[in-house]
Amino acid sequence: MTRIPTINLARDGSARGLTDAFASDDFARRGFAFVAHEGALPEPEIVRKCFAESRTFFDSSDETRKRALTGDAPGIGYTAFASEKLDPSSSSVGDSKEGFYVVRERAKNRWPSAAFEDAATTYYESMYALGKRLLPALARACGVNDAYFDAHWSASSHNCVLRFLKYSASRSDEGEGQFACGAHTDYGALTILAVENDGSTGLEIYDRETETWVPVTPPPDHFVLNVGDLLERWSNGRFASTRHRVMTTGERERFSIPFFFEPSYDAVIEPVCVGDGEAAKYAPIRFGDYLQEKYAQTYE
Repeated sequence: MTRIPTINLARDGSARGLTDAFASDDFARRGFAFVAHEGALPEPEIVRKCFAESRTFFDSSDETRKRALTGDAPGIGYTAFASEKLDPSSSSVGDSKEGFYVVRERAKNRWPSAAFEDAATTYYESMYALGKRLLPALARACGVNDAYFDAHWSASSHNCVLRFLKYSASRSDEGEGQFACGAHTDYGALTILAVENDGSTGLEIYDRETETWVPVTPPPDHFVLNVGDLLERWSNGRFASTRHRVMTTGERERFSIPFFFEPSYDAVIEPVCVGDGEAAKYAPIRFGDYLQEKYAQTYE
């Protein structure tokens, strides 16, 4: 049975507590955990404000949304409905969702309103701080010194991305190749996901042991934390970047806000968790090159 561990930073937030949580077999094998809002940033009110601004933007006119299109700047601004197919091997014409990317450099973003900018910026900064808080424990769990990853997430060079997502009220059907979000692994190191507390479901992870898709629904006021490809490579496979997808029932729209905790484009990712007599499973790769390759595969 798939067990998703829970981390409460108010209780487990010490260096030792977090290191033990990340080193646990449940987290390492599944690559997923729930993180309680308690003791973490941002505060629940900030999360609620972001979801309110998300709904306002996605309910705005086509003209308003098109003004914020990514255009020739992939990864910044609005991505139209079905413009992304996260599982390139599927027969889907595109995932049944639309999104809005926010990047580190505030002036580069295509803000639809001042209220959206204020909410997104506050949320972004809080989530970056949360990611930084987790880095020393992840380093320890990988067997390296606490500061090992710090240089890759400096305030002036990291490439963390905040994304607002709206999934349409359409029914996913695997047999018909219709997905709200196709099966994929995340490209960065960690993803911290907020799902609106309205009873929305849909997130599923692939259980390699049973070879089945398992629903994952976070408790109220919890984030979902998952391992991305970079951490799997850095850890030489100790931490799993698990395939996941979103399957909607067609009963309601679904809103979520993932924060992709990603290093500088120049970060070279090579395994550090390599024991005596153990071979490195992954060749070194520059993050910027890896990311561009993935974007080329998933956007029409």
